[in-house]
Amino acid sequence: MLDLTINAHGFNDAVTRYVLTLGKDARGAVRQQSMLLGRKLVQFTPPGTRAQGRKAVARDIRRAVTPIRPSDFETPSIKKLIRKCDYAGLEVVFSRFKQGGFAGFQVLPFSAELHRSPRRSVTTSARSRRMSAAPRAAGCPR
Repeated sequence: MLDLTINAHGFNDAVTRYVLTLGKDARGAVRQQSMLLGRKLVQFTPPGTRAQGRKAVARDIRRAVTPIRPSDFETPSIKKLIRKCDYAGLEVVFSRFKQGGFAGFQVLPFSAELHRSPRRSVTTSARSRRMSAAPRAAGCPR
């Protein structure tokens, strides 16, 4: 069961300050704030099924990290670095990419923290940070 307590006085005071500060009408202000509340509720609503939850987690991981696969490259030396999990060597190679899909990537071993950190952050710089992780299938340490 869900218990919900509403502090209407605080809300009314906040809407009044909002209306006076921005010069909006009360009806428009309440409508806009209701829309924003609705968005937040949708964001925090858990998935309906386990499959939907797994899909959401996979999407979050893909947003946080990009796996480096030997099949993504034609150069045998880069493929070898990936198979050997040579992070220092891969970092040097990726620092030379000035454009293209892997430009600006930071090479890190995969960890659960890489998946969680972009989700907690609200800054633009953290969202635009691009990371790659060597695939676990290659036998790289976690």
